[in-house]
Formats: sequence, structure tokens, C-alpha cells
Amino acid sequence: MLDFGVENQVKDFMTMKHRIGYIVLLILCFPQCRRDKNTNLDPIPEVPVNTTINLALKAPFLDIPGSFFYEPGGYHGLLVVHDFDGSIRVFDRTCSYQPLTACNKLFVDTLTLQLKCGNYDSIQFKTCCDSRFDFGGFVVKTPAQFPIKQYRSSLSGSFLTVVN
Repeated sequence: MLDFGVENQVKDFMTMKHRIGYIVLLILCFPQCRRDKNTNLDPIPEVPVNTTINLALKAPFLDIPGSFFYEPGGYHGLLVVHDFDGSIRVFDRTCSYQPLTACNKLFVDTLTLQLKCGNYDSIQFKTCCDSRFDFGGFVVKTPAQFPIKQYRSSLSGSFLTVVN
């Protein structure tokens, strides 16, 4: 039989052991508190978009795959593209890599039919991060890790409605 002092020490040890077990259990149960590398920590700012574009007037050529045009709206403008799979997509013209920098606008490279990140200085194009995207909005060339922001759009006759 243990004396009273040793028995209390054993109880204290068991209580401490249980506390450590609970702490370890809590750490294992909450992995979402860790940084997830699939989370964009620098997203393109949200701005309200709700516009209708008459394609018959603005872009009668948009029925050709690979065609595109720029439109005001979004964070740095809208880019309307006719993708090669037949769909019409509307993107924000902001690069997903460091979107808050001064040099973050997307332009269509008409030679490669990809979207490139940069800006025009007078007449010459200057690349920023050298990121590139396809007409689906997906990264083709890094350092961008995330696709560009796409807005919901619906076509009714010649009217394209764009919303977020």
C-alpha cells in the first residue's frame, strides 16, 4: 500500500499525463489552423460587377474562337474571350500574382493567344512577373499559382450579362 504522499504524486502525474494527451489531441484535431499553400493570401479585390454587353454592337467578331475584347468594370477591367472550346468567358484583367502592385494588368498576347501580366509604358509592353494564363484562366507560366478571377456570364441572343 502506498503512503498518502506517494499516492498524491501518482494522481498528479496521471492528471498531467491526461492534460498533455488532451493538448496533443486538440493540436491533431485542428489542422485547418495551419497555413494551407492552396489558399491565395493575396486575392484580387472584390468589386461589384453587374453589366450587360450588346455583343452585336460591341464585338460582332466574338463568334470566332480566339477572339476577345476589353470592357470597363471589375477591379482593373473585364476581358471577354471566346475560348477554343466554344465557350465565352469573362475575366477580371488583374493578374493573380501580387494583384495590388502597380504592374498587374492582363493583356492578350496575340501571338501565343495567352494572357500575360504587365503594363504598357508609352508603346512598349513591360512584363511584370512574367506569369501567363490560357483562355480558360489557368496558369500556364509561373510565378502565379492561382487562376485569374472569372465572372459568371450568360448569353441571351446577342446580350452578354456579367455578374459576380
